[in-house]
Amino acid sequence: MWKLLHDVVRTGEHWMENSLCPRCRIPQKAEHLFLTCPLALELWSYAEYRWMKMTVEKFWRPRTWGEVLFATRLVKGSAPYMRRWWVFFSTVLWTLWAQRCAWSFGEIRTFEWEGIKKYFKNTIAL
Repeated sequence: MWKLLHDVVRTGEHWMENSLCPRCRIPQKAEHLFLTCPLALELWSYAEYRWMKMTVEKFWRPRTWGEVLFATRLVKGSAPYMRRWWVFFSTVLWTLWAQRCAWSFGEIRTFEWEGIKKYFKNTIAL
C-alpha cells in the first residue's frame, strides 16, 4: 500500500521501454492501471456485478488511493463485509497486475477485457 500511495509501484514508467498503458497509450501509473483505466473501470463494474450475486450489501469502489487507505473508516459495513470487500479489492488489483505483466512480458498478445474478465472469474471462483 505504501508503494501505491507514493507512486513507486514498478509500472511502465519506472522500468519498461514501453511505458504507455497498452489500452490508453498514456503513461502507466499505478492509479491509472488500477483505478482509472477503462479496463480497470470495467473490471470494477464486473466485480460489483459478481458481488451483488453473492450478497445484498452494496459494493464500494474506491476512486483514489487515499480512499483505499481509509477504507475501514469510509465503508460502513460489518466485519464479514469488510473481509469480503478486501478479498474482492485484492483480487481486482491482482487481476489487473497479473494481466498487465503477462502482456508486458509477451505471455499474452493483448491487454483486453475478455482476458481480464476470464482471469478474474477464475481467481475469485464464485
